[in-house]
Amino acid sequence: MTSSDFFRGGLVHHAPVPRKLSDRATLVWGVLWTVVSLALIGVSSFFARIEWDPLWIVVTFVGIALVGSLTAAVSRLDATLIFGAAPAVIVVIYTSSDFATTLAVGGAANFVSLLARLRHVGDAAEQTAYIMGSAMLSIGVLELLTSAYGWHEIYTVYCLLIYFLARFTMSTIRMSVVTSLRLREILAGIIPVRAGLLILGLISLSFLARSLQDFIATRNPALGLHWAGPIVIFVLGMVCYILASVWTLHSLNRQLQGLHAAAIDLPWSHDKSVPDHAVDFVRAALPHYEIEFRHEAGRNINEISAPMSDGHLIARRGSNQPPLFAADHIILDSIAHMGATMSTVRQDHDDLFEKALTDTMTRLPNYRAFMEVLDRTAQGEQGGFAVAYIDIDGFKYINDHYGHQAGNVILKSLGARFTDHIRENEFVARVGGDEFVLVITGVHDEQTAHSRVDEVLMSVVDPVRVDDVEIPIVLSYGLSFSSGATDDIQHVVEEADALMYAGRRARRSGAGGETAHNTTRPRENSAAVARAISASNLVFAYQPIVDTTTGTIVALEALVRPGTDAIASLTAEQIIDEARCEGLLTELSIHLVKTSLADFKRFQSVVPTLTSLHVNIDVEQLVDPDFADALASEWGGSGIELTLELGESSLDRHSREIISCLNWAMGVDGLHVALDDFGRDSCTLQSIVHYPFDVLKIDQSMADCIRQHKARLVVGALVNLVGSMDARMVFEGVETDEVYQILRDLGVRYMQGYRFGKPLLVEESLLRFETHGLAAVV
Repeated sequence: MTSSDFFRGGLVHHAPVPRKLSDRATLVWGVLWTVVSLALIGVSSFFARIEWDPLWIVVTFVGIALVGSLTAAVSRLDATLIFGAAPAVIVVIYTSSDFATTLAVGGAANFVSLLARLRHVGDAAEQTAYIMGSAMLSIGVLELLTSAYGWHEIYTVYCLLIYFLARFTMSTIRMSVVTSLRLREILAGIIPVRAGLLILGLISLSFLARSLQDFIATRNPALGLHWAGPIVIFVLGMVCYILASVWTLHSLNRQLQGLHAAAIDLPWSHDKSVPDHAVDFVRAALPHYEIEFRHEAGRNINEISAPMSDGHLIARRGSNQPPLFAADHIILDSIAHMGATMSTVRQDHDDLFEKALTDTMTRLPNYRAFMEVLDRTAQGEQGGFAVAYIDIDGFKYINDHYGHQAGNVILKSLGARFTDHIRENEFVARVGGDEFVLVITGVHDEQTAHSRVDEVLMSVVDPVRVDDVEIPIVLSYGLSFSSGATDDIQHVVEEADALMYAGRRARRSGAGGETAHNTTRPRENSAAVARAISASNLVFAYQPIVDTTTGTIVALEALVRPGTDAIASLTAEQIIDEARCEGLLTELSIHLVKTSLADFKRFQSVVPTLTSLHVNIDVEQLVDPDFADALASEWGGSGIELTLELGESSLDRHSREIISCLNWAMGVDGLHVALDDFGRDSCTLQSIVHYPFDVLKIDQSMADCIRQHKARLVVGALVNLVGSMDARMVFEGVETDEVYQILRDLGVRYMQGYRFGKPLLVEESLLRFETHGLAAVV
């Protein structure tokens, strides 16, 4: 919406500028004055038999019109006591003509000059009625005095006093009808000093004009008082016109300066609110008004308002002061419009700033906000503070098994729980996919910090219900403690992050030590997992890997599943973690290979052309003699293409022996090595450089951002890179047609995900193969 639309449209409601009682009342004033004036003029002309002099009338008319310009220009100073030269002009014109001529010429000239300035017939008629009504009364008294006693100069003073009292009385009556007016307010408007100066000024100006009229008439007898009057009025009119022009230009310049200040200062600073800025700018533009900001516009005959975002900008005059002009309302509307625009801009800025510092999923602060808070904490903390990096164990499995929506529900639930359980001296943020960070201030030692983190995690680790399923939550953390202020916040962050991963690695290798307490999990699960492994009660589900060029299934990945009620609530990664902690990972891997090979042979009885099986193992199993023996006995000579998937994050525990085993495995006919989870957590290109592999599996987290241009560039580059290494790339987590088509366009051939089928148990998989064969999508 443009500024012109703002003022023309319905966005700004222009309350009528309350300049008068009403149009009807103004009309009554004008009609009454006109009727009375015409009647008096007619009666006087009939009895006095006046001879009209056109040239005299024109000069006098122009002079009175010029004098009236000053009255119109400065009328905003005072509604009750309008300062001007009208009383002096009345005295001069009366002494140079007669009662009827004074009313006729004076009234017409004042009306024309006021109409030119105010540009409103009603307003001009109202002001003329005030001036000529007072003049009519004062001249009428002069007429009576001169008829009875003859002319005396002291009558001038009487005339001016009567004019003053008549003008004040009419204004007071009018204002009392328009609004509630108390005696104190009336007297406050005419304090003795003010009234005295005004009367003295009127008398002085009138005597000066009369003296000048007498001087001209004496020096030029041919002119006489009759022509000396118009000359004095014309000179006085020129002076008044110059003063009026200067005053008008001064007022306009002040309004423009206030408006310019408001515009040039955009965007208004944040040192104070938008309404306060707007009030200051209006005060500069309209200095004689009372300016305020109110939530409600209200209704007052002597105020105008302009709407802003949360209220109204109000300009008000006192009860004995004139109502506001239309030009004042334009200034008020203009600055209010700037204020409304600034409020919108600030709100948009604040929203964008909040979004820039807020994680959209959990509504927690994000990594950027965390770093800002940590920087302030590290610079100003007098005591100790701690940073804890927190990770959800098995989050990949949750997404794989329950779908990404379940993962989102867990993230939102954890965000809400963290918010409910942190204290005032603590700060929590989500800094990555399944990673949170907790900042604790005011702690004096590391053990206290650990105790507090454990307390927080235990309060948020309850299972999360998604639809009809309760998904258990296991959290790991690493904690970095600083005993005071520090400039090296990056070291604090990296230490906490490294300790978190060190704790996870220690659990996976079955080590204990200082990192063992960095996991929050139900301890009773360990024994249940150990019993299930020992009794071979675990079962496995199989998810298809498809070739998109042929639209068929070319491989299956075996995924561990709980086989007993005791561990039914655990995820696959949690089962694996428990097996590590119990030192049973090799037994679990042997059970996996043995069972999945047996199941795969059943699949081949239905779909003989299916020959490739993927199984997940840990890097340590490669050098475990028990696993190597089991692999040789169970797989050797089976004719099945077996791919060992190694988690990319687990390969940081590599050794020369492991590298040698990988090279050996790749040299065995029918045995392959896959680098799994690439693109997840802290993976780097170094894993591609250092470790031998012939299959690269891209983590499903990349599918979440594949719509981004940068992500597509990266995946396209990986397609070319893997192809040049004579390896295959499998993209995991493909759930929608849109992601599928994007990957196809990027040249990705092999995919895995819910679009092609969720992991199915043996009997379910057999039913699929019997019904649909190797079709990729059913």
